[in-house]
Amino acid sequence: LNRGVVGAMSIIFTATPWVVRRAPVAAALRFASSNRAKRGLYHGRDVHFGNKVSHSNRKTRRMWKPNVQRKRLWSQTLQCWLRFNVTTYALKCIDKKGGIDEYLLETPDKKLNSVAGRNARHMIQAELDRRAAEDTPAS
Repeated sequence: LNRGVVGAMSIIFTATPWVVRRAPVAAALRFASSNRAKRGLYHGRDVHFGNKVSHSNRKTRRMWKPNVQRKRLWSQTLQCWLRFNVTTYALKCIDKKGGIDEYLLETPDKKLNSVAGRNARHMIQAELDRRAAEDTPAS
C-alpha cells in the first residue's frame, strides 16, 4: 500500500489505481505546528522565523522561540501530578480556566494541538466517565 497525505485527509492507495479510500488524519496532525509543540502544551504558540537586521542592513536568519517551562500541574480529577512542557501563555490560560482539568476538557483541538494534551484529556475524561457510571444506580 502507498500512503499519501493531502490536506486534512490521508489517502490510502490500493493495488488498483482507480480505487481510493479516504480516512481522516488524526486531529493533532491537521494543523501545522512543530513536533516540539505537539509534545507539550503550547496553546497555539510556536517557533517563529525572521531576519536579524544589522546596522549595515545585512539580514541574517534567526528564530524566536516561545517561553517554555517544564512544569508539574495538579489534576483534581486524577489526584496526581501531570508533567508537561508548557508555555507561559498556556499557564495563564490554565489559571484562567481554573486548572489543568478544565483547560484540557474545554480547549478546542486547534488551540491544544498536542498529543500529550490529548492523552491527558482522554485520561481525565475516562475518569469522569467512570465516576459518573459509579454514581448512576444500576437497573
